Formats: sequence, structure tokens, C-alpha cells
Amino acid sequence: LKRIQQGVKRSNNMKEVIYQDVVLDEFSAPVLNNQRRDIIIDAINAYLQLSENRQEVLRLRYEKGLSSKEIAIQMGKSVNAIDKLHFDAIRQLRQLLDVNVI
Repeated sequence: LKRIQQGVKRSNNMKEVIYQDVVLDEFSAPVLNNQRRDIIIDAINAYLQLSENRQEVLRLRYEKGLSSKEIAIQMGKSVNAIDKLHFDAIRQLRQLLDVNVI
């Protein structure tokens, strides 16, 4: 996920990053690519299990690079509500992906 986030910051397009990271790299390292593809598929499936509001906050934050304040204005919510949606989305993703982060 960190690799995709870094790629999104560079290109500002999540689909392009996934395509470059998974599809184009298939020929150079097929075993690693299969592992990466599985991780990305798991991450996408976990993302799709989030509520629409949580998905929107993550999309605006990581794909568009917006701040909490900018997201709050766009979604018509308070900054605190956006921060809570973001925190809860990340927590839910970690649970769904069984990621233990200290």
C-alpha cells in the first residue's frame, strides 16, 4: 500500500500506478509480480468493503492529494468528521487485511 501511495503522489492516478506496478512489471519478476498482484487485489477488495464516505475520503486524500480541510469543504462535513472517517477507514482496512502496525 505504501508503494502505491508513493506512486499515486508522483502520478496522481491510482489506476495508472497499479497498472505500472503490477502489469508492466510482470515480465521482469513474475513471482514478485504475482505476490504484488495478490496484495493489490486484497487491498482493493478491502477498500470496496468500506462505506462510500470512507472510500471517498481515502480517494480524495490519496488519489487527489487533498487535505482534511479541502475534503471537508468538498463533502460538506466538518474537518473533525473527515479525520474520523479517515482514521476509521485506515483502521478497518488494517483489520480486513490483518495488518498489525505498531
